Amino acid sequence: MIPASISRRWARALVELAQEENRLEAVAEQLQQLAQLSQSHGEIQQLIRNPAFSTASQKAVFAEILQKMGADDLLKRFVSVLIEKDRLAALGGIAKAAQDLTDRALGRRRALVTSARPLTEEQRTQLKASLGQRTGAEIVMEEEVNEDLVAGLRVQLGSQRLESSVAGHFAQLQRDLGVR
Repeated sequence: MIPASISRRWARALVELAQEENRLEAVAEQLQQLAQLSQSHGEIQQLIRNPAFSTASQKAVFAEILQKMGADDLLKRFVSVLIEKDRLAALGGIAKAAQDLTDRALGRRRALVTSARPLTEEQRTQLKASLGQRTGAEIVMEEEVNEDLVAGLRVQLGSQRLESSVAGHFAQLQRDLGVR
């Protein structure tokens, strides 16, 4: 397991280079796609984690993947260096850190919104506007449906959690009353 601090350093280097070349958003998005693809395919995970695979074979496979993705040359060079420095196992952590740095650079915040039922377009628009006003940032929402909430919302905005669900209020009432 590669420490998060190392992943952040690699991500910072990529984000700075992408910013200098005015390709930040495209490179960050492609890195996310590559990380998701790598994590969802067992064969790619084997290639990354099994020391029996040579650097040359890792480079060949990732070069083909990146070519099929139509990846930016900067990302291609970055992945090649990751392979050479034996840091490919940190790809998921680097992608997450790069996403955070990219969002910060572009004035965005990510919010995970959990609701009892799917939000309507009007509710989505109002919630984004409200959260944007509260944070002073553009909001990128990811949505989940959890019927156990009964009604209302749960919003995770970084380390901040906003709870307005019936289930959340009921749980708080139980804690206040000391009921288990």
